[in-house]
Amino acid sequence: MTVSFPRRQLVGIGAVVASVAAFAGKTALAASTNPTQAVQWDDNAAEEVKQLMHRMHHAWNRGDLEFMKRFIAEEGFVGTFDLTGDEQPIALNSRQELLAFIGKLVADASTSGTQTETSPRRSHQVLATSTLAICTQESELIERQADGSRYVLPHRGTSVLAKTADGWKFVHWHVSLSGPGKRYDASGREIT
Repeated sequence: MTVSFPRRQLVGIGAVVASVAAFAGKTALAASTNPTQAVQWDDNAAEEVKQLMHRMHHAWNRGDLEFMKRFIAEEGFVGTFDLTGDEQPIALNSRQELLAFIGKLVADASTSGTQTETSPRRSHQVLATSTLAICTQESELIERQADGSRYVLPHRGTSVLAKTADGWKFVHWHVSLSGPGKRYDASGREIT
């Protein structure tokens, strides 16, 4: 079966494709020299993003809100989902909502006497072009109590970063529980 379109419909289809391409991003990627590969992955860009992910973990562990603010995109941020301090899902629809949420988590941790730490369980998985990166990570949120006991919660996160004139910036992230939490007493024995 052959499908043919009148010329006016082809122009309309071309305009729709061009509009979608323009909407999808401000920067178009150069066409691949290999026609079987649509995306040009960049190992150097992926390594830059991995390093930023590690730095973000350290900033989170220090409660360094200013560092986190610098690396969350001001323009083009896409709403996200995260978990509250009591592990309930929350939708955050703007950069401002995300920063307020992070600020509250940092403040709550400093007043509760509980020390929290994010510890990656395995290296980050990152695919990146020269301007866009998609990452997954598995980590544990460790809550350390004053009595030496701890609560370990496994998490899985997904992030999207864009390369800007100021370097890589997070435009989206999502965090969810990836399994049941475990409690340990001060000697390291699991509490059931």
